Amino acid sequence: MRLLDRFRNASRAQEEAEELRSLAARLRRQASAAADMRSSLCQRVLGQVLAPSSPVNGAATALLHDLLRYEGHFSIPEMPTDQALPTTKLWELRALAKRRLAVLEHPEAQQRIEAVLASLLQASLPDRLPALADGVATLTVPLAPHAP
Repeated sequence: MRLLDRFRNASRAQEEAEELRSLAARLRRQASAAADMRSSLCQRVLGQVLAPSSPVNGAATALLHDLLRYEGHFSIPEMPTDQALPTTKLWELRALAKRRLAVLEHPEAQQRIEAVLASLLQASLPDRLPALADGVATLTVPLAPHAP
């Protein structure tokens, strides 16, 4: 490898590391609001799909929070910016930070996530929920249509 190429690569690596530090700082600034954003989004989805006194509110809330956590939305990953990283790891962390920031900083992305979750929750629930029996909500499914 030529000496000039080594200098260019070193310069590019420094620029990419600086970009990662900048993205990590933006993520840290969003950290305090991320949990509130997730809770607010879940409440809006529940408000669109369920009645406030629905017996499945707790389960639906847990489902929405778990889905958002699984997808990594509204969570702040650890970014090791104080050490030299291999190029591939640097690129992976930059891409991860950009994906997380896209959701945290752009209301349009949050609205799309909200619409998808509302559709998913609506499709998951039956048309009519059964009445409470002794304070416990139960759903029953007839087995005959599912038998081979």
